[in-house]
Amino acid sequence: MAAPPRVAESVLQLMIQEMVASVERSMLPEAEAAGPEAAALAVHAKLDAQGYDVGFRFIERVAQQRLIASEPLEAIKFVCKDLWSELYGKPIDKLQTNHRGVFVIRDNNFKLTSRHSSKSDVAAKQSQLKYIKFPCGLIRGALANLGYAASVTADVETAEAGGSTSFHVRLLA
Repeated sequence: MAAPPRVAESVLQLMIQEMVASVERSMLPEAEAAGPEAAALAVHAKLDAQGYDVGFRFIERVAQQRLIASEPLEAIKFVCKDLWSELYGKPIDKLQTNHRGVFVIRDNNFKLTSRHSSKSDVAAKQSQLKYIKFPCGLIRGALANLGYAASVTADVETAEAGGSTSFHVRLLA
């Protein structure tokens, strides 16, 4: 059986950049009425919801082709290896857990955040936040389809601190 066709990484990055810009344009009337902070939260929520939908659907497609383990750690490992490799071309660099339902997933060279720089760290951080909401939703959606409700947040370190992106996954009871 031939391997399924893959999308070039640059095309995926351009698609996500355009998706962020499109969501921001669609929220422009709300931004003028609600203020910049409320508008940013609305943009983040919409990007997270879109990521959730993609992650949920991805698991539906993959589940037709192979068996996925039902233990929480195995579900997280599936996200780190299979989901991440399929979408971003490489597995997650590091997975840590406290064995109480909290996992830290680290990508040391996450392309969506590594290309955002600005004269100020605050502006760069705000720009990066928009681009990590989609992958946070991806993780939440994938885990939801595997039967685990989760809360996912992310943190981006500055280039001086290593430049990695960490996703904090808390499985909800």
